[in-house]
Amino acid sequence: MLASYREEHRQICAISRIVCQVTTEVLQGVRPAAQLQRWLDLEVQQKVAERASLLEETRRSGARGSARTGPRSRPGTPETIPRPQPLTFGHLRAERVARGAWEVSVVFGDGRRVRACALRLEAHRRRWRVVAMELG
Repeated sequence: MLASYREEHRQICAISRIVCQVTTEVLQGVRPAAQLQRWLDLEVQQKVAERASLLEETRRSGARGSARTGPRSRPGTPETIPRPQPLTFGHLRAERVARGAWEVSVVFGDGRRVRACALRLEAHRRRWRVVAMELG
């Protein structure tokens, strides 16, 4: 047994908030996807890394287009380094669906938009791992 129901619930809520924060920062290009290894199953981590890569390509192509028309900025200057925005967490619901398995829904804002995330966490070697995640 990992912990009591109440302690498991507390752990699941904390992990869910952390995963949402770090995943958002990965997608914004602020953190490398490898920093999610601790919490995410390999398949989920690869999905996030792929999405982050696509978003990075989009940012680069957009930056190239605006660089032609806008003022030039040198790489590494404060204007080009993305800054993480703290998330504002709204509704978080965690339900134990089986022993060692929880499903969580989280609503949060990143300063520009409100997002929702659905997670499934399962106990694996006395640790919680996100085995499924959908982020909208």
